[in-house]
Amino acid sequence: FLEFKKTIILSRDNTSKQDQQGFDIIIGSSLQSLFDGTQDENAPLWLTLDTLLSRSNPSAIVILSHVRSGSERIQVPTGTIPFELVRRIPGDRFYMKTRDGNNSDFELIVLRRRQVQ
Repeated sequence: FLEFKKTIILSRDNTSKQDQQGFDIIIGSSLQSLFDGTQDENAPLWLTLDTLLSRSNPSAIVILSHVRSGSERIQVPTGTIPFELVRRIPGDRFYMKTRDGNNSDFELIVLRRRQVQ
């Protein structure tokens, strides 16, 4: 954890072109305000990921965990944002349960930059 934190701090402090290319992997969970209104191509989530995720690494990915139902579900607009959905993985696949033993309402979302054809 300390090494990861050190890497982020170094990247923020260093203004070299290489460090401005973004991260190869982004992991986020329950980022409430970022996950609001994701059906809109100008939602804060898409703008933030566009800034943070590497443009030079075609294998760079984003893994997000959030609820999978209702208006809070991450909705990926097709064709209008620079990202594409690679996979949705329900939390039940990992035997996740709520405190009262019900099936989990969480899912993992895997995204990557849209591949140029």
